[in-house]
This record gives sequence, structure tokens and C-alpha cells, in this order.
Amino acid sequence: MTGAAFDWLAPRLPSRSEYVDCCGVTLHLRHWGNPEAPLVVLLHGWMDCSATYQFMVDACTRDWHFVALDWCGYGRSGRRASYAFFDYLVDLDALLDRLSPEEPLCLVAHSMGANLAMLYAASRPERVKALVNMEGMASLPGYDDGAPGAILRHWLDSQKGGPRPLRYANNIDLAKRLLRANPGLPEAGAGFLAQALLHPDGDGGQVLAADPRLYRQVPWYPSQEQVLALWRDIQARVLFILGERSFVHESFQGREALLQERLNCIRDSRCLVIPGSGHNMHHESAAQVAGAVEAFFA
Repeated sequence: MTGAAFDWLAPRLPSRSEYVDCCGVTLHLRHWGNPEAPLVVLLHGWMDCSATYQFMVDACTRDWHFVALDWCGYGRSGRRASYAFFDYLVDLDALLDRLSPEEPLCLVAHSMGANLAMLYAASRPERVKALVNMEGMASLPGYDDGAPGAILRHWLDSQKGGPRPLRYANNIDLAKRLLRANPGLPEAGAGFLAQALLHPDGDGGQVLAADPRLYRQVPWYPSQEQVLALWRDIQARVLFILGERSFVHESFQGREALLQERLNCIRDSRCLVIPGSGHNMHHESAAQVAGAVEAFFA
């Protein structure tokens, strides 16, 4: 990756955009495939966007209607004055009622999106038929050991001054950063993601297409005991996918009983660890993820 340009992935199946009004904000939806094919809703993680699923979509071999959401404040969706974690559940509830008012849905979700999907499946168990959870294991081991006061003090300190967007000179800067953070990511994939994640800042540079105020969300999540209680209400089949090299998987090393305890909360669950993959396995190991998703939803 040199010079003023970089390799850019040409999608096998290009997406098409739709904008919908939802809970007082405009949300961007990205569609792939035949609208008459089985519907699968895709939910991205923190500081990501709907285009993140392009690699997985391209690797699928069956006919699906994929719909990926840009969460409020991310990608091409509208902004709010402030963001609360559980407000995303309100948006998701309204959106799924719009997409499939009568039938339960299949979801694929990553990281923050997967944690939200699990909470939604617990609170609306009749609305989710099957869920692929990539790296959404809720509060990780040791999270509850942190001092709540220290967490809140850090959050209060972060509120001082105006939010500052992450700025890049050009797409190449972010693409290089993505390659460093994701060693298994192809260069062409890094170029594609950089273009999807950035937009011009008006001064000749590029900024993340995500509201910088998202960094100011209160870092608060249900305790492990609350998570277990919520997950026991899930009726959907759940496939957990972890990356062998991810911080999520590594956090359970030597604590396998804690991981198994979470899996046991789900009536019908299974767990797949993808060898050599990191947190963003839908980028690094798209073919393996696509194969697992299609087999699970078959």
C-alpha cells in the first residue's frame, strides 16, 4: 500500500441504500440480495458501520436478503444530542417491527451489536428465531472488579471540552491502521473499509463517519449476574463465534467455566472458535464466518 492510492475491494454483490425514519432519527439501511429471499438482519459493532459485512455477504453461497443497519450516530444514519446504550434497543425494536412485523427474524451481530442483539432476544424472545453472536460476551471477566466510582470519574473527565473527531490525512492512513490492528485483513479489504468508515471533513482531510460524542457514552453495562439472568430468557438458537486471537476469547483463558456458564444459559447454543482470527473475524475470516452462518440458518 503505497502512493496516493490503494487497492480497493470490488464487491461481488454491491449493496443498495435505504433511509427510514425511526424514533425521531433517520436510519440508514444497507440491503444485499433478493428482497424475496430469506431475511437476515446484520448489526455492527462500536465505531463500525453497516459496510463491515460486505466481505461476509460476498462469501455466502446461498440466496439471502441481508439488511445491515447503521446504528444511530454511525455511518450514514442521523445523529442525536446524546447516546445511551439502551436507546439502541428502542431503535432496534422499531426497525425489526418494520422489517418483519409478523415473523421472528434471524440476526447476525458483532461485538456491541451482538451484546445489543442478546439483550433484545432476552426482552423480545418471540421476535428472534436464530442469532449468530460474534464476540458479544457482555461484560468480560474482571469487568465487575473495576471500581464504579473510577469508571464514572473517567467518564466525567471525558465530558470536558467539545468532542473532537478522529482525523486522517486520507484514506490510506486509516487503511494502514486497520492492517496493523487486523493482521489477517487483506489489503484490498482495508482499502474498502477505510473508504466506508471515513468522510471528508471540509478541510482536505478525512474523519470517521461516526459522531465523536459516541466516545462519551457512559461505560455502564449489566453485571455478570444480570447478564446470566437476561440470557436465560432467550428462546432463540444462538451460535457464538469467537476469534482465537481476540481479546474476548483471551479474557476467558483459564476461566473456561465462566464461558461455559454463559453458553449454558441458552437452551440451544453452540460455540465456534475460528483459528488464527482476531476480534473482527468477519473481515479476517469471512469465508469461515459465511459458511458457519449459512449452515446455522439452514
